[in-house]
Amino acid sequence: MPGEVLTQSHHMHTPSIERDELSVTGTVVSSDKCQTPQYLQLGKKGIISCSFPGDLYGTVWYNSSNLTSEDRQLISNIEGYVFGPGYESGEYGVQPDGSLVINKVSTQHNTYFGVSTLATTEDDPIVEYVRVVVYDTVVSSDKCQTPQYLLLGKKGIISCSFPGGLYGTYWYNSSNLTSEDRQLISHREGYVFEPGYESGEYGVQPDGSLVINKVSTQHNTYFVVSTLATTEDDPIVEYVRVVVY
Repeated sequence: MPGEVLTQSHHMHTPSIERDELSVTGTVVSSDKCQTPQYLQLGKKGIISCSFPGDLYGTVWYNSSNLTSEDRQLISNIEGYVFGPGYESGEYGVQPDGSLVINKVSTQHNTYFGVSTLATTEDDPIVEYVRVVVYDTVVSSDKCQTPQYLLLGKKGIISCSFPGGLYGTYWYNSSNLTSEDRQLISHREGYVFEPGYESGEYGVQPDGSLVINKVSTQHNTYFVVSTLATTEDDPIVEYVRVVVY
């Protein structure tokens, strides 16, 4: 079933997997299937979401920012069979699409994860790295005025008074931010990216305020912005209600 987390019933007969089938030597490093960073709330179930292609031979997750053949697998999903110490301990699970489930997020998950995927046993594995930021929700309401009013058909700016020198500003279309929400647009260390930027729908001003290049009725909703002062700090979250008129 879509969204189902694979459980013990999928682990009746672990397939015979040779070490060289899961080797990470000669890997291709990718950065387009797993958004990074991803934010998980302390004490809750968290999902490191990735958009892997269907019908992969295998997905193998590691706790590493620089994967080598010495790294021990946390959890693996090979041809539908799930195994590994993280699975057996109950700490981790894997969704059918290969995304990693952390059953209860703790501060030790505030780290990097590596994932290696194999399309077939003949292909080189493709590796991605994901930075996970664990937060104990800090909600602010003093940087972004709410509601804000934007004129239909015109360029609109959701104005916020963030402090200078932020590490990153991340905008979402949500009224209740969770780890499953996908970023609309991000501004990190001067670089702007994510789907809303690539499509031309959104932009970000140097101060972190969100630009909507042409306001439509679909923007009559809630937006969320998460800011990081440094990579070591908890994110601060603000909600903004936009009224289109």
